[in-house]
Amino acid sequence: MLPTLRPSPHPRYRWQITYTDATRRTASGRARTFYRYFNDEVEAKRALAAMGGVVAEVGVSGLQMDATLRADAITARVKLDAAGHEHVSLTAAVDRYLGSQASGPAARQLVTPFLDAFLDHKTHEENARPETRRNLEDRVGRWLDWQCVVSVGDITPERCLALRARRAADGRPLSRQSVKNDMAAVSSFLTYLVREAKVLAFNPLMGQRRPKVERGRPRLYTSDQCQRILDAAARYPGGARRKGPRTPGLHGRAVGLLFLAGLRPSEVPQALLRLDGHHPEVRVEGGKMRGRANRVVPLALAAAGWLRAQPAAIVPPKVKERREICRLADVEWIQDGARHTWISAQCEILRDDGAVARMAGTSPGMIYGHYHALMDQGEARAIAQLGDGNKATAPRPAAKTKV
Repeated sequence: MLPTLRPSPHPRYRWQITYTDATRRTASGRARTFYRYFNDEVEAKRALAAMGGVVAEVGVSGLQMDATLRADAITARVKLDAAGHEHVSLTAAVDRYLGSQASGPAARQLVTPFLDAFLDHKTHEENARPETRRNLEDRVGRWLDWQCVVSVGDITPERCLALRARRAADGRPLSRQSVKNDMAAVSSFLTYLVREAKVLAFNPLMGQRRPKVERGRPRLYTSDQCQRILDAAARYPGGARRKGPRTPGLHGRAVGLLFLAGLRPSEVPQALLRLDGHHPEVRVEGGKMRGRANRVVPLALAAAGWLRAQPAAIVPPKVKERREICRLADVEWIQDGARHTWISAQCEILRDDGAVARMAGTSPGMIYGHYHALMDQGEARAIAQLGDGNKATAPRPAAKTKV
């Protein structure tokens, strides 16, 4: 209802202006009615005229705005229009802002307990390796300290996107790969706060573009280097020195799965081998892909024979043991070189990106973009026959017989 002037029944005032604001409600749900009282009729008529002008511009609800609130609203409107957002209302802008901010009791909670819970979730629910846990703790912890994030309410889009401009301790810009890894670690933590802890409305880094890292062609082993590493793994005595005699070839099957089946290191411990018959194969489950790359990889007969000759346990070598195996073979260890070599050989032999991608547990686009024309046909066939005629393998331990 528009403002109206009428005599007041109030014992101390002669005139009153009455108006109803439909945007504000009483406890019973009815529109709230407001009153302004005057003793002087001229003053009351002057106030009525001023209120009529306000109503004509912003509606009845604008009558509750004092000069400070009106100035704030007008300034906000001018800034939106100047930025080219004429179609965005102030209400929509406020709703969007509130949606990006943590609110309520959750916003006052300290973020450190959530970081500990996130790391435990990665370890126990997603089977993350200890190296992965330490890496996440280091990267997320550095971001929290750098941006002074103490509580959940301190997590804002600005603090998250500041990762793009983070520099090293000496002031030098970080590499694109380091920035990309930092953003991935923090994004994983924020996703946990949204989906598991449910204390954050959304992940500010979700969908944000990350630095593009130009990757060169992967480095490969030659067939001779592969065979030398396999021979060294078959001879190398594995196991703890303090726990009795060490077992020659203890890491043979684990190293062999990298070179003969192209498995990721995280997939090796859970690999299931079927080495007998005319169609030997490896069933791959789990690993860092958490089931998204489950597959069956066929093995060459020579590769199956080499794996059969190794101790049955699949024991991946530690970093120190891997270094000693490479020193024994006189070959430099190339990170992921075994997998890159196997995929490149399969590309040259099969000439089918889709088939190679299924066996490698990746996408055809990845195969096409990284592994074509890295190896000639003769070298590829030599890689496919690794283990054939190998005399350096460790024999199976003889079964103990009772006398």
